[in-house]
Amino acid sequence: MTKRLQALLALLATVLMVSGSGLMISSANATGGSKPIEAKALTDHGCDSSEWHFVITQVDSAPNAPASIMVNWANGDSQSVPLDKVTGGTAHYATTANLDSTVTSATTSIYAAWGGQFNLSHGPCAPPDEPEGSNNSSSPSCEKITVGTPTGVKPEGATVVVKLDGVITQPGTYDATPGSHVVTTYVNGVEVDKDTVTVEACPLPPAEPEGAVVAVSNDCETITFSSKDVKPEDAEVVLKLDGVAKPVGTQADQGIEAASA
Repeated sequence: MTKRLQALLALLATVLMVSGSGLMISSANATGGSKPIEAKALTDHGCDSSEWHFVITQVDSAPNAPASIMVNWANGDSQSVPLDKVTGGTAHYATTANLDSTVTSATTSIYAAWGGQFNLSHGPCAPPDEPEGSNNSSSPSCEKITVGTPTGVKPEGATVVVKLDGVITQPGTYDATPGSHVVTTYVNGVEVDKDTVTVEACPLPPAEPEGAVVAVSNDCETITFSSKDVKPEDAEVVLKLDGVAKPVGTQADQGIEAASA
């Protein structure tokens, strides 16, 4: 065997060893030591109403990208979504199924050495919560109204405005005129509740006692007296002559004072 032939055989042996090693590595990645993975970001993804789009990053080669992923939706449907493409080490999976539902899970298997991310990249987003909230207002006593803090407010962190008779009001208890008052709650600018609170008038305080004495002396050593303009109307009236209670009429003596209660 010539030296030239020996050199060629040695080179061929080296090429075969390298090629065989690469084939073994590729085969190990493709078929050996796989692991299950599950998609993340199911509720924190970009909004696109036209499709569900999943990505698996850091795939070492296109042949090692999973051929499909299994997607489950809240409406009970499940579908196998095939691989769409691999670009820059990222595998893409897209479907237009169940755009009116939400994804509850997405799973697949990939080679054990994989260390990337499996995420829901974008898809339809659930509409925001409709504004909600309830008034918490009352009239705790006569000529008072309490504007309470609204309860059951949605969405969380919403801007809440409460108006009393059309005027923005903070929670608290206020003086109010007798009659009907309107308390309205707005959440993110939307009216969500309106109540009419009836405020009762406070009873009038008792009238201050008033009255006058009419005293006349028409005959010697006699005096006739009575009361007038007494308030309140049903008050008890006592007339005294020289400090002694006397009935209305003519009395002998003089000097009279009146007391009403």
